[in-house]
Amino acid sequence: MKTPGFFSTLSLSRLLSTGRKAFLLALGALLISGLAFTVPTSQAFAAAPTPLMSSTALTKAYQHDLTWLNLQQTNLGKADAQVAVVQNLITQADNQSIDTTALASALASYQSRLATTQTFHDSASAVLSAHTGFDAGGNVTDPVAATATVQAATSDLQNAHKDLVAAMQYLIKSVKDFAKANPTFFTKIDGLTVSYLDEQAWLTSQQANLNKATTVVTNVQNLITAAQANSLTTTLLSKALSTFETRLTGAQASGTAAAGILSTHAGFDASGNVTDPTAAATTVNTARTNLQAAHNSLVHSGDLLLALTLWHDTKHIPASSPVVPAYKLAHQSTQALYDSVKVELNSHVQGLLDRLNNLLNILSGEL
Repeated sequence: MKTPGFFSTLSLSRLLSTGRKAFLLALGALLISGLAFTVPTSQAFAAAPTPLMSSTALTKAYQHDLTWLNLQQTNLGKADAQVAVVQNLITQADNQSIDTTALASALASYQSRLATTQTFHDSASAVLSAHTGFDAGGNVTDPVAATATVQAATSDLQNAHKDLVAAMQYLIKSVKDFAKANPTFFTKIDGLTVSYLDEQAWLTSQQANLNKATTVVTNVQNLITAAQANSLTTTLLSKALSTFETRLTGAQASGTAAAGILSTHAGFDASGNVTDPTAAATTVNTARTNLQAAHNSLVHSGDLLLALTLWHDTKHIPASSPVVPAYKLAHQSTQALYDSVKVELNSHVQGLLDRLNNLLNILSGEL
């Protein structure tokens, strides 16, 4: 029997960063699915093996338990990681004077249950490590001793699995109850997390545009040099480029500031989960201001694009002129930058809209 890999695609930390209703909905779905952890599929035993099993069956049972042991160790690691996640939630709530007594008690109980689970798991590990009745390759050397080995290991693994699932069910129910009792708290935390993730994506696209802008400066300067070498006046281009460079310097400074703020991520942990709502709010607000400032400067690449077009149209440059390739490169790179900057903010907003639409679809399925 194969049971779903718990938290294989959705961890509690991810749940805590979603909207409250979606968070509760996901928790409910996990409860319905049984919250079972992964168990190896090669052969599952409803009960411990009997002395009537053949050497071949005992070898399969032994290998099955070894596989189960490794998978269970992974599941224990996943389960243990949730302690820090829930403790972070408690700390956030405590900072806002929200009663966390019940949740803290549930977390303590969860940790106690994990310790019991670990005891069973360690016992199974010791039995399989000793492999009494088997040689180092897992072949049966003493059927009676081998039977005792797989009986003991399978029993311990089953007990560990049962306790692990029960512990997780209990913790999720406790977090679910806490979320229901404190809807405003979860809504606030969710909004900050979404903003942080949006701004990380915005920063990435904006830094790409800043690199494009540097290339534009090089290409336009090369055009000016080529034009002057062919006795063409470049006053219009030089002024437009100078203005653009000044704006680019400002955009780079704002971009650097935004990158520093988001890199420090005050009020957030490394995964973007809120640890201090007040500091997190300052982070997203300040980063957004700098990102917007850089965007406002870069969008003026349209002015440089217009200057390039006007200059070209008034010069009537022959198609055979060596200035033409330089112009085409300068114009194309500036056009590409302008187009990219125009959708930069739209993409930032679209990311938020996509998430809201996904949430709406989830909530619609609740009915």
